[in-house]
Amino acid sequence: MEEFILNKNRNGIEWFSIPQFDKTNLVKAVFTTKIGGDSTGKYESLNLGERTEDHGENVDKNYEKVYEALSIKRTVSLHQIHSDVIKEVKTKDLKSHKGRLMIDSGDAMITNDVGIAVLTYHADCIPVYILDTKNRAIGLVHSGWKGTAQGIAVKTIDKMQIVYNSHVSHLLAAIGPGIDFCCFETGEEVYDVFNNNFPYAKNYCTKLSQRKYIIDLKGIIKRQLESKGLENISVSSACTVCQKELFFSHRRDKGNTGRMAAILQLL
Repeated sequence: MEEFILNKNRNGIEWFSIPQFDKTNLVKAVFTTKIGGDSTGKYESLNLGERTEDHGENVDKNYEKVYEALSIKRTVSLHQIHSDVIKEVKTKDLKSHKGRLMIDSGDAMITNDVGIAVLTYHADCIPVYILDTKNRAIGLVHSGWKGTAQGIAVKTIDKMQIVYNSHVSHLLAAIGPGIDFCCFETGEEVYDVFNNNFPYAKNYCTKLSQRKYIIDLKGIIKRQLESKGLENISVSSACTVCQKELFFSHRRDKGNTGRMAAILQLL
């Protein structure tokens, strides 16, 4: 499938778009970079992490730039907890809210309401975008290794099938920028979690030493989606650890870093 494409707005911010999603004319689907914001120091420059130690006024300005570039008025997010918790978002529950709203704890959101821009925060964990092109519904997933081990992306599809009558034949999926297999070195305990949960996990894990492995999270997520029956899956080759000029990285920067955002909105 087609790669994600890097775009630049006149106000200076840069973000990735997803061609197969854009072609449907049903959604805005975006992954921000760290370029074009007002934050400084370790948060330079487009930090969207509200739970960082960045100056609040800088984060506010960064969101204003993103909203202007994408022509959106509000975003809805969750307090992310590396879980398999999925929340449905409905306009009636948001009232007249504008700007940023964190509604609950969890790691994935679904909606079939037009105009709700759901947002997840990232600094290595993998974003997964899901679009039901027939029933016009979306899902957005924050899938770190713990969420991936719990199958959160597939569980999001399961919930869309129940709530919106989604069928895999009408679903598009995209796996966004995140830590790639080149940089996700783990201990034996993480390898054991995947190996015990998924019979195919060994195909996505390479042993480096007696107790060290590198794991292809994106590959495992793609395999999970394929096991569900999805065929139309785009995968970004961008690695948030390697590409320091574009991305914040929790691993590379030892936790002292900003956050990018995955954003998905029905039009």
